[in-house]
Amino acid sequence: GDVVKQGDTLGFCGNTGNTSQPHIHFNLQDGPLMHKANALPAQFATILVNGEVKTAYEPVRGQQVSNT
Repeated sequence: GDVVKQGDTLGFCGNTGNTSQPHIHFNLQDGPLMHKANALPAQFATILVNGEVKTAYEPVRGQQVSNT
């Protein structure tokens, strides 16, 4: 994985493979080896969650999120 800093582009939302809608996958972890690393939470400064603006928020599975 790459080391990133605040403001870096992580990826672009798109639709490839066998998917029904555009999406993005990313993973944050505390070490270089996925099978030995711990997952880290992804906190967003400002994000739209199920139609409501949230600040300093960590989305959870099943929520619909988008940029504000």
